[in-house]
Amino acid sequence: MTYQNQNNFSIDILSFQTLISFPDKVIDRQQFEDKITPSEFLKILTHLHNNNYILVKISDILDTSTNTIKFNPPIPLEKTPIILTFDNVSYTSNLTNSGSIDKIIVDRNNNLATYSSKKSIQDRISYDNEFIPILEDFIFNHPDFSYNSARGIIFCTGKDGLLGYNTNHNNASASHNTKRVCEVVSLLKSKGWEFGCNGYTYTPQHTLSNIELIKDLNLWNKEIKPIVGNTNLFALPHTDTSTPDTELSNLLTSNSFNIHFTNKPATHNITVNNNHIVCSRKIISGHTLRTSPESFSHLFNAEDVYDEIARNTPFNQLPI
Repeated sequence: MTYQNQNNFSIDILSFQTLISFPDKVIDRQQFEDKITPSEFLKILTHLHNNNYILVKISDILDTSTNTIKFNPPIPLEKTPIILTFDNVSYTSNLTNSGSIDKIIVDRNNNLATYSSKKSIQDRISYDNEFIPILEDFIFNHPDFSYNSARGIIFCTGKDGLLGYNTNHNNASASHNTKRVCEVVSLLKSKGWEFGCNGYTYTPQHTLSNIELIKDLNLWNKEIKPIVGNTNLFALPHTDTSTPDTELSNLLTSNSFNIHFTNKPATHNITVNNNHIVCSRKIISGHTLRTSPESFSHLFNAEDVYDEIARNTPFNQLPI
């Protein structure tokens, strides 16, 4: 199967935020609308695997040197490709009471884990409360779920650093944190994780002037790019459901971001343009699980994966 030189193509691209690792610690109930729990994430992976989906990398789909769709990897005929993306993976300092972990770490055995200071000493390191270690463990147990070591795309901001390490130039510990997070990023990339830009401040791009956007991108390129390496992937924040206009697309492309991930549903969710490619994503959140379960019916049963106990909200109770 090949789609070379097609102008559009459809493949499911799922978009998550970081997980609600500790539902009992959540003070702002909006977190339950914006995110999902570890239980929900694991159930979604299980459904996808049972329904014969397989993770692929965006580079297996797109040839950005020629702006064409080149998808033709030798995956089993019964498998359907899918891409996972994760937004704003920073564990920002203002989310102390959000129920999130503190940071992603590399443990003594060179495995990816999470660290959470809010837990007791014996429980601070975990492997089952955030998407990175959960997906790593799932692929270890189900290697047929990943083609070419595909994991997912981690979209980073920069204002509060990334992966729980504050690398902001105004932070006194920025240099130390940068060194530590580089070790984590190196291991992530070696396992097949990819990185992209979410903007430095995670501000909806259509609300920024060109000057503000250029400043935002410059800060990201200065502080985050040296850590994650070159990337041509840019994702609009979850709250931005617009489609980049020509001016914005050209500005992003001129800054080497020629693959743009949006959050607006589209018939063909990968569209090739003259100098860039637009990829539309499906947002997976507590809100979308309850309000648009039909959008995911071919992937998983939303009610089956819904974590009613942790959320303390019935599946059929729509948000006010």
